[in-house]
Amino acid sequence: MRIVNGNQLKQTLDSLHINSATIEQVIVFSNLHENSQTEGIIISGSFKTNDLIKYLSAKQWQQLQYRKHLVYQQPGSDFCIAPIRSPRSILLGSKSTVEQTIDAKLNLQPGLAEIEPFNRLFRNTYNKRAPVSMVVAFPQNFQDIGNAALNISSSLLDLAGLSPLAKLLDAVGFARGIGFSIFHKQNAYPVELMGIMRNEETAANIAGTINLLKGLTALVPQKNLSFSEREAMESFKTLSVKRDKDILSITLIMRSADLR
Repeated sequence: MRIVNGNQLKQTLDSLHINSATIEQVIVFSNLHENSQTEGIIISGSFKTNDLIKYLSAKQWQQLQYRKHLVYQQPGSDFCIAPIRSPRSILLGSKSTVEQTIDAKLNLQPGLAEIEPFNRLFRNTYNKRAPVSMVVAFPQNFQDIGNAALNISSSLLDLAGLSPLAKLLDAVGFARGIGFSIFHKQNAYPVELMGIMRNEETAANIAGTINLLKGLTALVPQKNLSFSEREAMESFKTLSVKRDKDILSITLIMRSADLR
């Protein structure tokens, strides 16, 4: 709700006569590049796009066509809506955002999900089918100033209420792109954090260091630890790490108290 500004999104859906209870998936995407203002939302659910189209037509939204896709533009505004997988999905955003997204859908321009190594990050994240997931990829100019990209990653994780993951990312170091998936199991939240490191050697070194530190925790005397320290230690024991070439994958169990 905090990441997508859920209250505002609900107001938008209400204004379009779409019941938010029918929404099954929300995909928010944005291009943070200084020369682009691409921001959009794809919404999928059990609603019928035909009912939405009838409503937009009745409200005098202008019907356009872009590459054989119907696009509806709000009167006096640049805001557009386009059904993209009728009857279950709609795309919302500016006119240029809608057109660029349709181009990507038709493979007329390359998307990050098809570019190595980001394609592996997207595939590994999306295939998990987690209730909540996010992927952030950094352009070359951000990669050249790694700390700035790292700060953005940590800030996004903090915004999502995932401060422990933000701290973990700070400890691991800069990645060219990150992805995370959050699952829910009773009172626990299994989380997987993935990062595209600078190269395979860096990923291997970090994986080795994390495994070494995890092994050393068994040697720490438990009786002198405070309650919070013991809880942190138990959480660290659930941590596991694996590597796919330059992609580092860290899995751990978070408690509901950690998500704030």
